[in-house]
Amino acid sequence: MPNIIKYIGLNDLNRDEVDNIKQIIEKDYEKIHRLLKNNITDLYVHVKTHGDGKVKKYSIHIRAEAPTRKLFSTEAFDRDIKRATRKALMKIINEIKHNFDSKQTRLSRLKVKQVLRKK
Repeated sequence: MPNIIKYIGLNDLNRDEVDNIKQIIEKDYEKIHRLLKNNITDLYVHVKTHGDGKVKKYSIHIRAEAPTRKLFSTEAFDRDIKRATRKALMKIINEIKHNFDSKQTRLSRLKVKQVLRKK
């Protein structure tokens, strides 16, 4: 299986930050994979750092591409890299759930209308 998770911008981070991001992303990747019904083609994680010196701000952009829909994309900002990564993951998981749940409810409403029309 090819590496589906692609990281961008990890060169600006130290080793601990890179390990933290990879650990969090790989843990929640399975959930995203299941939600997209095993049809995920790529998961891009783009990490940007803002500010110099003691205080840094991190922005995490996550993009999931699947044949079922062109792409899902989210972003999150925080001063803690772990928190920013978790926020971005929760946003993309919620976006995927919302997309598939709304399709299911539309289909079920359509089926009910068709049944009612036949009577």
